[in-house]
Amino acid sequence: MERRWSFLLGAWLALQSSASAQPQITQQPQSRTAVAGAAFSFSVEATGNTPLHYQWQFNGQDIPDARGHVLKRVAAPSRAGTYTVRVRDAVGEVTSGGALLEVFKRPAFLVQPKDIVVGEHTIAVFTAVLNDSGPYRRMIWHNSNPLEGPHEIPPGTGLITDQPVLRMPDPLDDVTWNSVYWLAVTNGAAGITSRRARLTVVGPPVLRVQPQNHTVRAGAMVTFAVRVAPNPGPPETFQWYQDGSLIAGATARKLVLRNVQARDQGNYYCVVRGIGGETTSWGGYLTVLN
Repeated sequence: MERRWSFLLGAWLALQSSASAQPQITQQPQSRTAVAGAAFSFSVEATGNTPLHYQWQFNGQDIPDARGHVLKRVAAPSRAGTYTVRVRDAVGEVTSGGALLEVFKRPAFLVQPKDIVVGEHTIAVFTAVLNDSGPYRRMIWHNSNPLEGPHEIPPGTGLITDQPVLRMPDPLDDVTWNSVYWLAVTNGAAGITSRRARLTVVGPPVLRVQPQNHTVRAGAMVTFAVRVAPNPGPPETFQWYQDGSLIAGATARKLVLRNVQARDQGNYYCVVRGIGGETTSWGGYLTVLN
């Protein structure tokens, strides 16, 4: 009988101890990031004398109608801060640790990187403009070409990524830089990728047709011409010369001489200038017979 009473007394004391204990938090709210306009939630797990009562707080102030063990809200910049929850039962209450919410603006490009055509020995710069100055969790440029495929361009490898600007390290000396480039940006759970902008490095103009020699009688009409291989840059400019002297107004692909005379005899050539440099044609000699 004595042993039975001892057991009952121990059980009663344990029950009284449990009933007099304050609630305990077994799982704290966890910090998180969210994109403005997206839903977020915090949760807490606690033990204690039922029923348990919850009151969520934002930066130390009670949140109206936030009285469950889970808090669900929509992210906004004004809701970035520290969230805690008070858990109360009939005996006492306990406050959780703080969980930090960071709210990021969903990234968007106001200005996309544009295709660039540059000549050799010049510097190429890609620029993008975002709707927010950040900070961004990750912002990195990529490029892709037929030989290597797509890959990241890590900062500090020669390419200057003063993000969101991509500046090639040195004057480009050949067409091996020809590729497509794009910028990927993430902040929190949201990410965005820019359009793929093409870099084309072009060399000096390539002449497919050169001036030819002509022998004509005085009073005849003569045409010298050049033809340039197509390139993706802006149109080339032309300037014709006779025996090293610039011919005023002779700035077309063809040079037409009418009513030629002995004074027109000589060597004619054209200097073609493009974004990638300039090329001088060979000379076409004009012989004028009396």
